[in-house]
Amino acid sequence: MNSILFLETSLNIYFQGLGTFLLPIMQFFSFLGTEQCFLLIIPLIYWTMDVSLGIRLALMLLLSGGINTIIKFAFHLPRPYWINPDVKALAGETSFGFPSGHSQISLSVFGLLGISKKNKPLISILSILIIFIGISRAYLGVHFLTDVLGGWLIGFGVLLLFIKFEKYVASWFFKHSFSFQLLFSFFSSLLLLLVTFGIQSILQGWETPIGWVANIQSSNFPQTYDPLNPSGMIAIAGMWFGTLAGFSWYRISFKDNRINSSPTNQMIMNIIGLIGLFFLWYGLGMIFPNTPEIISSGLRYFRYFFVGIWITGAAPTVFRKLKLRNS
Repeated sequence: MNSILFLETSLNIYFQGLGTFLLPIMQFFSFLGTEQCFLLIIPLIYWTMDVSLGIRLALMLLLSGGINTIIKFAFHLPRPYWINPDVKALAGETSFGFPSGHSQISLSVFGLLGISKKNKPLISILSILIIFIGISRAYLGVHFLTDVLGGWLIGFGVLLLFIKFEKYVASWFFKHSFSFQLLFSFFSSLLLLLVTFGIQSILQGWETPIGWVANIQSSNFPQTYDPLNPSGMIAIAGMWFGTLAGFSWYRISFKDNRINSSPTNQMIMNIIGLIGLFFLWYGLGMIFPNTPEIISSGLRYFRYFFVGIWITGAAPTVFRKLKLRNS
């Protein structure tokens, strides 16, 4: 282990030495940066609060997540507990370490939420959440401090670019026909996969250090070592297609983005929406068989496509059919 990595893991060990009483607190903050958390928060915003904000947050989540996956593949760097057994694995991860996805995505998504709402107390709360999500990842032993800082930096860059170009891209996208929008949504999702598979093919000759595998298997979360597995990007690509296609469907079906519903109806919409989301996200994952890789990858893509199109297109249509909302 070189001196830089030793210093890095020393910081992880220091954080963990602050006490085990911090574990549930850090696990909570870490959860706030997960896919599961965002899949709970963003649909609720889209369905019953603010359609425009909801779709922007969803696309930011997917865009930032896709960029994070590509950068992880490109740098293919380890996690702290992979290289130093003195760092306790208080969570298990199978992907590469740099940059921290939790840190990057939380800054880009929560940053967009704060900027959009222009509410100083909310911005302060979200800023604290972003900081503690990053710290939690170092405490849990799954990221170096540089992974966290790199995630914040990249997330900030993604946020700035999104804000700068979103109006131009949206105007260009929606001036085209519905058919074009569907084709663009599909082929842009394939582009994400092509970039990922391209980097993966370049790294075919790369060999995993034996020590990494040994430390993973001796950790608290022994797992099959497969950091070049593209399943994460397959999910992002499928959901990107479904989310954009569903929103295009929404725009031709609803007159505007205003949500005219009573508080009771909003609660019912959220319950129905989350039940459908749970079935598609978790239920289809249990139903789809464990088939050869190429088939399972295709099923995963369409599973997340259905998740995306349910959130942005199908669920609002169901709500209107049930007369829970008007347009």
